[in-house]
Amino acid sequence: MKILITGGAGFVGLHLAKLLSENSSNKVYIIDDLSRGRQDEDFSGIVKKDNVVFFNEDLKKIEALKKISEIGFDHIYHCAAVNGTRNFYERPYYTLSNNIQITINGIEAFKNSGAKFLFTSSSETYSGNENLDVPTPEVIRVSIKDVFNPRWSYAGSKIVGEQLFIHAAKEYGMRFSIVRPHNFYGERMGYEHIIPGVIKRILEKQDPFELIGGNETRSFCYIEDAVRALEKVMLSDKTDGKIINIGKNDEVLIEGVYKKIFNLTGFNSKNVVRKDSPEGSTNRRCPDVSLLKKLTGYTAETSLEEGLRKTYEWYKQNLSQNINQRPPV
Repeated sequence: MKILITGGAGFVGLHLAKLLSENSSNKVYIIDDLSRGRQDEDFSGIVKKDNVVFFNEDLKKIEALKKISEIGFDHIYHCAAVNGTRNFYERPYYTLSNNIQITINGIEAFKNSGAKFLFTSSSETYSGNENLDVPTPEVIRVSIKDVFNPRWSYAGSKIVGEQLFIHAAKEYGMRFSIVRPHNFYGERMGYEHIIPGVIKRILEKQDPFELIGGNETRSFCYIEDAVRALEKVMLSDKTDGKIINIGKNDEVLIEGVYKKIFNLTGFNSKNVVRKDSPEGSTNRRCPDVSLLKKLTGYTAETSLEEGLRKTYEWYKQNLSQNINQRPPV
């Protein structure tokens, strides 16, 4: 099977490439311009495999994508996107325009390929709801709360992306599924997200130590579970044309996550400063994942404690070599 992953040098994309390349009958092709992904040891280990091919290409250059489309793919995972809250707040136009443009280009380049597409949207698409149902089902209204708040640039790009795939599929007869990830975490995800950010600040012995958004809730899904779920969605005919939450139905307080990481690392500080999250941050987030189980039979299994342990061990080992090699914003 020939499989294409856009954004394959990034967090989700490379973990997905690792999983899919374990099947020797798969030929996995990665596209990434390395503006956010990076050529580190993990990346090198994947692309050296005999059944993995890497294209260093910019998805905004559609002619390059059309040339690659001549290979003929069975499955296309569209994971490429500008992500990270720092980008949302500091570069909202870039976030919005880039994500929409590369999605349009991906559809245009591969719309007649006969491949099934999987579009990675986001749980951020739910965040504009004032009274969000928790656990949150896929049928709930998607919206952004305030078009003037730059935070919603990412969510806006994902809402548009969903519409692009839905309507392109009708026009061109494409097979597709849309997934809405809920707080994936794990090794090699950078430092802008809560779990690696807390680990990094602990390893750097931050003092005073900031505890941000402690009264909010989230449901965290370990990356190995997440990419298995993505593969299950792609392989099932039952998921065609569907929008599916990916995550764990396990809502936890952010402060509780801090405490789990403190216990795991042996961190103890009497100088903890509480801070509110930036304006626009969601108070609660937890997915209803019953549709995923119904259509694929899959349920994420890794406990938060086990996932945190694996993540911490990786960051503890890799912090020194990665701290000065963050993907550019």
